[in-house]
Amino acid sequence: MLRTAVAAIGAAFTMVAPAAVPAEADAGGCGARGRVVSVSQVLRLTRSEVDEELQGAGLPVGAQYGVDSYRVVYCTISAYGEPAIASGLLALPHGKRGRLPVVSYEHSTVAKRADAPSALVTDESRLVSSFFASGGFAVSAPDYLGLGVSAGLHPYVHAASEASASVDMLTAADRVASLSHRVFLTGFSQGGHAVMATGQALQRSGSRWAVAALAPISGPYDLATEFPVMFDPNQVDPQRASGYISYVLTAWNPLYHLYDDPAEAFTEPSAGRLADLYDGTHEIDEIAAALPPPTQLVQPSWRALLEHPTGRLAAAIRANQVCRWAPDAPTRLYASHGDRDVVFANAESCLHQLHQHGAHAQLIDLGQLDHVASALASLPAVRSWFTQEAHANGPQN
Repeated sequence: MLRTAVAAIGAAFTMVAPAAVPAEADAGGCGARGRVVSVSQVLRLTRSEVDEELQGAGLPVGAQYGVDSYRVVYCTISAYGEPAIASGLLALPHGKRGRLPVVSYEHSTVAKRADAPSALVTDESRLVSSFFASGGFAVSAPDYLGLGVSAGLHPYVHAASEASASVDMLTAADRVASLSHRVFLTGFSQGGHAVMATGQALQRSGSRWAVAALAPISGPYDLATEFPVMFDPNQVDPQRASGYISYVLTAWNPLYHLYDDPAEAFTEPSAGRLADLYDGTHEIDEIAAALPPPTQLVQPSWRALLEHPTGRLAAAIRANQVCRWAPDAPTRLYASHGDRDVVFANAESCLHQLHQHGAHAQLIDLGQLDHVASALASLPAVRSWFTQEAHANGPQN
């Protein structure tokens, strides 16, 4: 999760409570994907209020617009292709006319349902949406499945559902506001993975959406690269690694049947606690703090499997590798050698795979910044690049 030193200053601004939509809402009658179920305003910021928040986070100030933020509840599909309800955040530059250039922002790891972007309770959702919207972009930020108002367990780092939730959120946002159909994609951590999954889905779909640029930040693009180093405390933070390992395996098991019982993969007492920990009411840091380091969390046989994947796990990893294609749009990967959550080798692997498929992509080396700092350092560069691209090409229907 993107944390900053920003104080809890939300009470100083105009806040509107979102309309309650039960997670168990009847998705069977949803109809077309992207259909809007409800829209409710959750926040309005003036230009000066935006600048106050951005300044506290060390992001560039000078907002061009105030920001109106809405929770959009919409129709999509589940990870199994069935009708589903999902939610997301739509942030708009107040008073800007005409078709708006749109940024699809993919958020970082969230385990607590109420921490999804549409609730606007995390620094990441408030800051990123305000940063881009105050610069003149509409921001479409899906909560993903299993978060926000969506029912069930979040299918963590699952490329297909990241993409479907994101594409359908864009369709819903387009029905709420007047958007250009050239979409700029960026996201952090898990969101970097979702950026590449969504970009590929949009490019292959032949839909009205055209990808203008991709700028993923510090994403776990290839878990065959990430899993083995999670057992090395010299490369990753062990506590956070336990959170990531347990989240991926718990979320993937219903999709790929990796094990019959959690005790096959995890040691006790952790194995017996994971279902409760991932019930949507606990933050990822709280979950990680409740677990031992990976060397004690994972059964020896599963450590060997994570370090050298075979069988169903290897197939699941391949299904969720998101860089084995050639984007038509310009692509810049942002990553840091000092990242102890998602190692730099992920970006190197992604770049190599993109180049193998004929893509012209760049890797922006951020030096020795940590995970969160890599996002804060990247966002100004990403917005500046997107702004240049938007101005150079102009809005398109």
